[in-house]
Amino acid sequence: MAAPSGMGKYLGLLALVAYALVWFHFVRTDHLQYYLLDTYPDKEICLIERDKANVLITANDMIIECIALLDDDSRGEAK
Repeated sequence: MAAPSGMGKYLGLLALVAYALVWFHFVRTDHLQYYLLDTYPDKEICLIERDKANVLITANDMIIECIALLDDDSRGEAK
């Protein structure tokens, strides 16, 4: 049986993979502002909402991106 979308198998346990939709503003080379817009359980949903949120980008030094919060790779390997 396959794990549902947004779920990953890790050491016999199912781990939820969440995505954060974040607005970034690079003010200077040494200063970054950011704001968490929302979180989503599925990357595809996050990408759809990112496209809607692109109206918030008003300058070339701003981006909106979906960031993976937890996945099997970020946990590291069991020793």
